[in-house]
Amino acid sequence: MYPRNDYDDLILGFEQLTKSDNASQYDDLIPGLERLATSDDVGLSCEYHNTLLPDNTLSDVGVHDLDEHRERLRQLFKRFNAHDKFGVNTLHSHFHVPDGYHLAGDLGDFEEHRYYLTQGAVNETFNPKGSCGRKFKFVLGQGLRPYEFHRGPLPDLSKVDSEFFSQFTNYLVEHSLTSTLGLEYIVPELLLVDMLEFILPNGGMLLAEATSPCSNDHTVTTGLGWPSDLTGERKIECVPQPDGGHEQMDIKPKEILRIFYMVDQTPH
Repeated sequence: MYPRNDYDDLILGFEQLTKSDNASQYDDLIPGLERLATSDDVGLSCEYHNTLLPDNTLSDVGVHDLDEHRERLRQLFKRFNAHDKFGVNTLHSHFHVPDGYHLAGDLGDFEEHRYYLTQGAVNETFNPKGSCGRKFKFVLGQGLRPYEFHRGPLPDLSKVDSEFFSQFTNYLVEHSLTSTLGLEYIVPELLLVDMLEFILPNGGMLLAEATSPCSNDHTVTTGLGWPSDLTGERKIECVPQPDGGHEQMDIKPKEILRIFYMVDQTPH
């Protein structure tokens, strides 16, 4: 018997092998990274997202795996020169994405701080030439597939060793991590900053630039990167709810940012 998420990956993988006559020509190319994403890729992204572990499992599963494998993953990213483009993230979901929608994110500025807002978007509005994948999970029979997108061009992968993606997925499979860890394309403007994640009640996610180290007993790490211009790690942190899920903020994104930076700059 497969664990729930491994079983979902198995079913999705075999379904997609037979769904399109043109599937085989794309098997070796990652949509949204190595080629433009198609309407089929966008449509499937909500299925991939909705089979992720719920966020109340973070402390028990994904965060444990991330911590246990962080050094070996750091070495792998460095070895294949992927550390200035990509990081690793814990696979988890905060809400259900309905059919006909996908998750897409944009950069923004609030005063002197960067933020990143991800929200649901209607599939018909997707612009393949102006979008790329941001978060990816391994799907059996398909490889890495996007479940979140960034509104921006495909990244320049010319400096990344072409073996990186296969070596990364091999590592996930070998260590039974395909249900808990995935790949994140780090938007260049956010490469050197730690981020704190807030969940919005309307099915959105807000990443706010952390102006001071945010790792403490009240946060959990959901993403790691090792860019060459940092001496340490680049982190994404979240504030879990008592049941293990993420803290939800029932106010508008700009109000969250205003309160967050006002509190963050208060002497402790």
